[in-house]
Amino acid sequence: MAAAGNAPGLTDSDILIDAARGFQAAVDFLAEQRARAEVRICVVSAMELIAGCGNKAQSAGLLDDRV
Repeated sequence: MAAAGNAPGLTDSDILIDAARGFQAAVDFLAEQRARAEVRICVVSAMELIAGCGNKAQSAGLLDDRV
């Protein structure tokens, strides 16, 4: 079996939530993944992020300033 290398995979919601909260390790991980390939999330992870937002303004720029 070949190694995944830079192949894109799904990013877990825990990483996304940590990045949204400003945890530097998660922010760095997403930035590195973004530089190598697309960051992909499933619809369940997207909904978890949206559900955790208090209002539309929070959800609009959820990760924009983190990665």
